[in-house]
Amino acid sequence: MSSLKIAALIVVLTIALVAYRFIGGNSADPDIESTPPGLAEAELPAVIPEQVTVEERVAIATDDEPGCLTFLQLHNMPTVAQDAARLVALQTHGIPIAPYESFDESTLRAFADQGDSAAMVVIGATAILRAYNIDESLATGWLNDEFVITDLDVGGTQLSSDASLLLNEAAYWFYQAALHGRLFALQHYGTARNRLFGGPIGLGWISQDEFDELGNEEMSSLHPFEVYTQVAYDIAPQLREGLLADLSRDFPESDLQLAIRASLVAEFAETLADSGLQRVEIAPTASPGIAELYDQICSAELQEYLQREE
Repeated sequence: MSSLKIAALIVVLTIALVAYRFIGGNSADPDIESTPPGLAEAELPAVIPEQVTVEERVAIATDDEPGCLTFLQLHNMPTVAQDAARLVALQTHGIPIAPYESFDESTLRAFADQGDSAAMVVIGATAILRAYNIDESLATGWLNDEFVITDLDVGGTQLSSDASLLLNEAAYWFYQAALHGRLFALQHYGTARNRLFGGPIGLGWISQDEFDELGNEEMSSLHPFEVYTQVAYDIAPQLREGLLADLSRDFPESDLQLAIRASLVAEFAETLADSGLQRVEIAPTASPGIAELYDQICSAELQEYLQREE
């Protein structure tokens, strides 16, 4: 992938965040009667890394092909905003989660008892931090990737019984959040389960001997985070349309991974039915994929972006 295309992908993903404005003040599930107070619209991230002057913008536009788009024009495309907006209720980070940072545990659990999937995610993140003796007020920060818990990602230490119980509790809440529609909580579920059981071997997906015979790409395809990300796409195939279409294909796949995913999707569907919950419905996209959007961005605009990042 060229450096220009990488820049385009970064920008498009930034654009996706802008769509949070279309959700208004309510980040809770639409079918929940009681919603958390104080969901004021937060400051939106800038689409353009640095503001440029009108003169610079004119210079860019006059030195490029007719009909190409600037980042600002992409920002204002209704189809892009609509596509990103349909994903907000599935996500575990950003503006929909931020208001829960100020809630105490009893409040979070009260909302979770009502079926609020965002509250469930924060409870799960809090359990993760407790397992590692990290300040629980940083739960939303961890969800927003503001810091990394190295041992959670790569292991290396012996988990105490208390830490194991807390990671198991976190996995429970992340799975509940996914069942209640916040499908990308499955990524965190996979991370917690990976640390608890020691990866695909400990999870019973493959034997040690079989795993040792795999190439690097096949090994990577069996990482629980990767597997459960694809499971989310499998549960809601509409996620493979629009902005996420090209990104979803970037995850490694293997025949064994496909078989594991099929089993996990069936397990999810069975649990969903037993719980009496409704299958998540994703609105169809009206947006083109990232590759098509990339082709519309002015090359001079991309070059300028790269120069600013150097």
